[in-house]
Amino acid sequence: LSLTNVSLPAYATTYYVDATNGNDFNDGLSPETAWKTISKVNSMDFKPGDTILFKRGEIWREQLNVPYYNSSGTGGNPITFGAYGSGEKPIIHGGIIIPNDDWNGPDVNDVYSYIYTGTIIFIAEDGEPLKKASDATCADGNWYWDDPNDTLYYKPTSGVPSDHVVERISNVRCINADDRQYVVYKNLHLNLCYAGIFGRAPAQSVTNIVISNCEISKCRFGILFQARNGHDNSSIIVSNNILTNNGESIDFSSLAGTEKNIGHVIKDNVIQKTGYATDSLSWNDVIAGDLEAMGFQNLNNSKVIGNQIIGGAPNGGIVLWTNPSSTSDNNSFLRNYFKDLLGAGLILGSYATNNIVACNIIINCGQGSSHPYGGLRLGNSYTPGNRIYNNTLIDNDWNIYVYPNGDYYSIKNNISFNPVYGHIAKEGEIANNIFDYNDYYPDTGNKFCLNGIRY
Repeated sequence: LSLTNVSLPAYATTYYVDATNGNDFNDGLSPETAWKTISKVNSMDFKPGDTILFKRGEIWREQLNVPYYNSSGTGGNPITFGAYGSGEKPIIHGGIIIPNDDWNGPDVNDVYSYIYTGTIIFIAEDGEPLKKASDATCADGNWYWDDPNDTLYYKPTSGVPSDHVVERISNVRCINADDRQYVVYKNLHLNLCYAGIFGRAPAQSVTNIVISNCEISKCRFGILFQARNGHDNSSIIVSNNILTNNGESIDFSSLAGTEKNIGHVIKDNVIQKTGYATDSLSWNDVIAGDLEAMGFQNLNNSKVIGNQIIGGAPNGGIVLWTNPSSTSDNNSFLRNYFKDLLGAGLILGSYATNNIVACNIIINCGQGSSHPYGGLRLGNSYTPGNRIYNNTLIDNDWNIYVYPNGDYYSIKNNISFNPVYGHIAKEGEIANNIFDYNDYYPDTGNKFCLNGIRY
């Protein structure tokens, strides 16, 4: 499924949504008769080829949730969600503003409380996620959710709650993509939610999804797809998006550990400051979890090409991991650019087979964690087929780090320049690995480590 060469059927319809001037009693068939709410969109049945456009410059604090039983695209005729008009991308926002009159307090510690029947995942103050406290005794700019008693505790960074815009984030996602097939999401801005786009596969595989030209910011997960219940997810295209300040920017996982992700294309995205809720606040201070720019589990026959990953990412820029009962086979990681990451640039985890890592540029990575970490970090591999070719590695802690049972790697034609600790670290013996035709500079000092011994 691509964004081009799509021929719409004769019955395809375009609908319009305007948060300011729309009305849910309208027919939605023109900008002048637009609907108002996402709830109205969620209540409708759409047909293959239908397009739903949100007005630029508007904001909706609702979850987009199209029922897949009644609304599904087909090959060549997806259902498309996009934008119309001029100005900034339409925003689907996960935050609900807490009214000033709903706050109780303060108590003796200047902490305010708010009663809410439901779940609060985190809160934001003036558009910025705040740090979670360990109990109701909050420091400045902290919050605590007492789930059994449906009570939120909050201490402003300064002043009183009415000095700020305080939002509770209760929706799990801005867009619910569970079980969806043949759907396009483009030109949208998703902001402040647990997940910008979250698609699981409880009833059927998630397939033929396109996410293009979107902005996703300040979500615990920017884009999250989970294969589950024995359903493999396939043919998801994520291209030309900008993801900023998300906890984990792109994640493709498997619930049972055996389901696969097959035939995805992740291309030409810009990912910045993964792992940071703000420039100074880690998502682990808001909601715990891994903080990777891109995480892939059981990935097969997929391409990760031309992405820029800059800043943050304490658990790695691109991380591939495999359940021993599944596979990560025949993937291409090509022409990606990594810079200033706390974790490794690219991690090819254990049990991966027949993957190619080529023509990537990795600069100043692996310096925010205990060493060695590596610009390229290669996991335990037991079969031939993984090729590491033509990469440029500059100023990383270790430019290439190979695990003890990392075997049968073909590592050729790479440039290793000016590492902090060394060019290559191989735990254990060289075994069946091939290091050939690589360029190393400088050639002074003990810049190679084999089995714990410097050479």
